[in-house]
Amino acid sequence: MIKPLPATLIHLWPDETQQKLIEQLEQQYEIVQSQIHVEFHYVDHNNAYSLWMNLLNDIQQQNELVSLVIAVQSEIDQEWLEQQLWQSEQYLPGEYAASICLSSLQLSIEDLTEIKTIKFVKHVKNISEYLKKKSPNFADQLQQEAAFILFLDDPLQISTAKKVQQYLGKFGIELHHGLYCYAYLGGATEMKALFGTLLCMQMNEDVITLAYSVQHPQTFFVYQPVSMVEELEQNAA
Repeated sequence: MIKPLPATLIHLWPDETQQKLIEQLEQQYEIVQSQIHVEFHYVDHNNAYSLWMNLLNDIQQQNELVSLVIAVQSEIDQEWLEQQLWQSEQYLPGEYAASICLSSLQLSIEDLTEIKTIKFVKHVKNISEYLKKKSPNFADQLQQEAAFILFLDDPLQISTAKKVQQYLGKFGIELHHGLYCYAYLGGATEMKALFGTLLCMQMNEDVITLAYSVQHPQTFFVYQPVSMVEELEQNAA
């Protein structure tokens, strides 16, 4: 079990909380404690993107383990709120939780059906050509108006739209292909990239979806339906 938490909790999350969590899982689901490993990761706006990337890489290498990732952010604390509101009257407090169950592609679990594959790809100069090789249907996606890419950056920043056009427009990805989640995640800036990449799992079920930040112009989180992956493998056989 992996629990990303805001960096503000780094000195507040006691070891007793972890032990109580493990005991609760053991009692409710009859899981032996030795089968549970809990990791806490404290996220700030400087490491959220790289932390999620590293977690995916680690999980990909774990061929005998299943990882339950629970991301939690809560700013419902009076002292914290007063401090933030004193700095900015426009501050919008956030309280969010998101979870996802992940495993290596090589791991098959009885009575559990995979929904999507997630890949973290970097150093991709032409994302359209890359995805057309993975799925011939991606060319059709570019011709549709439906959104398939979730942008993690603040759309109110003028530079954001310019950079989207600069990095993606030449590959056929237009602004109307995107959704912006930044403004809906409140003032919890340190967790926005992480929650955004998890939110991307809820987008269109039958097409390739992407999570993208202009701060990392040649880097993408790629979400692909398992049915599409299986179809491609059958056609290649």
